Amino acid sequence: MKQITLEDGTKIEISDKSYTDLQNGINKVTYRDVAKGLFLGNDTCFINTDGTIDVYLITPFILKEPHLGTEQQLEGLLALNKLMNVARYLNEDAVFENGGKYYSLYINSYGVIKSDSWRNHRSMVKFYTEQLAREAVEILGEKEITKALTWSY
Repeated sequence: MKQITLEDGTKIEISDKSYTDLQNGINKVTYRDVAKGLFLGNDTCFINTDGTIDVYLITPFILKEPHLGTEQQLEGLLALNKLMNVARYLNEDAVFENGGKYYSLYINSYGVIKSDSWRNHRSMVKFYTEQLAREAVEILGEKEITKALTWSY
């Protein structure tokens, strides 16, 4: 353990690694560092070019892929991508003005998919009308909408 002195005169002990890092300058963490910590040497899911999900043991070569994650993450992201595409199609490539009224899908506390109008609310998926939001549910089905709205890491 090494000892350092803070600006206020307080002396604290830190690990040898932390001391060396301070001497060399603390490097900013990059996404590659995060991916390496999460995925290197582990079975990890990724999205193929055909949109399917596969599992591989991640090697330094595969680590460069930006679309690694758990199967649940990737299924949710694919579902969210589908929902965004359906919204874009139904809204006919609309551009929403900041503060304008639009409808968004959500899952209420009872697990039911609902749509509601929002003002000044940031949502990833917006619809011009409540009918368009409901049409998106009909197109994709409740299971896919639920994946899109509830995925997590």
